[in-house]
Amino acid sequence: SGLPVISTEVGGISEVLDRPELGTLVPPGNPEAFADAIIYTVQMPPESGQISEYAQRFSWQNTAKDYASALSPHH
Repeated sequence: SGLPVISTEVGGISEVLDRPELGTLVPPGNPEAFADAIIYTVQMPPESGQISEYAQRFSWQNTAKDYASALSPHH
């Protein structure tokens, strides 16, 4: 959707959130850092259209197409 997100820094999420304006990464198991990130994110105005190139691969259109392909009997 292009809105900033908050996530724990696990797996490959840092590949998607590759710029601060896309969202905030917090250490796993740190609810205080997560709460601070929520407050920060709610208070800042969203930057429209700021979606990382990696995340663009997972647009609603691409995701729906991939899902339909996976369900196709000719897959």
